[in-house]
Amino acid sequence: MEKTGGLEKRMKYEFWKDWRKLSNLELKGIDTLKDAKKLLLRNFPKNEIYSIYVKGSFIYRELNDKSDIDLLVILKHSKYLPMVKKLEKKYKKSFKLPIHLGAISVYELRKGKYSKFNKKPNSTTTRLAKQISSFKLAYGKEMKGEKLPNRSDMEDLKSLINAYQKNVIPLYEKGKLDFGSIIKSTFWLVENEERVKGNNPQHSWVGLTEKIKDKKHIIHQAYNFRKNHPKQRKTKLKYLEKLKDYLTMLEKRLK
Repeated sequence: MEKTGGLEKRMKYEFWKDWRKLSNLELKGIDTLKDAKKLLLRNFPKNEIYSIYVKGSFIYRELNDKSDIDLLVILKHSKYLPMVKKLEKKYKKSFKLPIHLGAISVYELRKGKYSKFNKKPNSTTTRLAKQISSFKLAYGKEMKGEKLPNRSDMEDLKSLINAYQKNVIPLYEKGKLDFGSIIKSTFWLVENEERVKGNNPQHSWVGLTEKIKDKKHIIHQAYNFRKNHPKQRKTKLKYLEKLKDYLTMLEKRLK
């Protein structure tokens, strides 16, 4: 018989328990999450993992056939960070759904900057600190984002614009990123722009598109492409030009 404390802890991490009518993709996502947790706990020293969070489309019930299960692993010591990416590379497609493993250390979050062990971070530490309250805890201790170093939404947006103009778009044009990454980039930009405007949209595709009523806004086309990825190169290039124009507009607006 399971001890009460163990049952309570398991229920705390199984945030999907109150979901109704689970889809086949969601059932696969749940199995993938459980197996990914086992993989992580098996490969790190005991008590090294501070927490494991789930983020992205799974927690908002927006999975599609292109989705992965997006995890953020918070470690106590930065020196173990490279192990996370090694595990992702080796096991990314070994589960029922692909996994994406982001990693950061407690030290990095509390200092507000990355260590030498975090070679290719996908976001700034301060953006993660802001977003962490919207993630779902799947293992370990909760990290209080409000107690971590932070910066303004305006600074975050300027940083994103610079990163997408100098890194994300050029990498896509060189064939080193897929079109799905461009669509995700659009989401982050628009979500950040809304926060700069003083809005607080739900951190999901549905929440963001419902918040922005103008159907000509780039977010609506991005959402359609997320649900139905275009196959024609001409369509993708046309969208890329639209994203570049959007970035230019944001840049001018912020000056």
